[in-house]
Amino acid sequence: MSITIPASRPATARISPTQNLILETLSSRFREGYTEFSLACAHMKALNGLVEQKLVRVRDHNASSDHVYVRMTEKAKLERLMPGFVSPRDRERSYSAHQSVYSQLHQVIDDAAETQSLRDTVESLKAELASVRAELDHRA
Repeated sequence: MSITIPASRPATARISPTQNLILETLSSRFREGYTEFSLACAHMKALNGLVEQKLVRVRDHNASSDHVYVRMTEKAKLERLMPGFVSPRDRERSYSAHQSVYSQLHQVIDDAAETQSLRDTVESLKAELASVRAELDHRA
């Protein structure tokens, strides 16, 4: 039995219900911020079909393990996730990077304000020095 998926998902148009469920699970986990998901080796037939279609990658498959780690490929992400989707982990990294840039920019602005304040003080002292020099020249 196969499930037909709308034309918006061309590479996954002919996948089994188990393969569809695997992709939906991986998509859901990815949206929650997880890049890998552990599945029982009992699903290897379905996983191998998805690997052949270049929709998933399987890691840690050996005879002694009864589970494998599966992750979506970029192809699957493009087909299964909304355009422009950002995972919570990537969003957090981006927020942290923006906070760092904001802090650095704020420090530069503070430094510039302090520099301007020092320039104003120097200009004021120059004007005062010129005034004192003029008064001394006038007395001499």
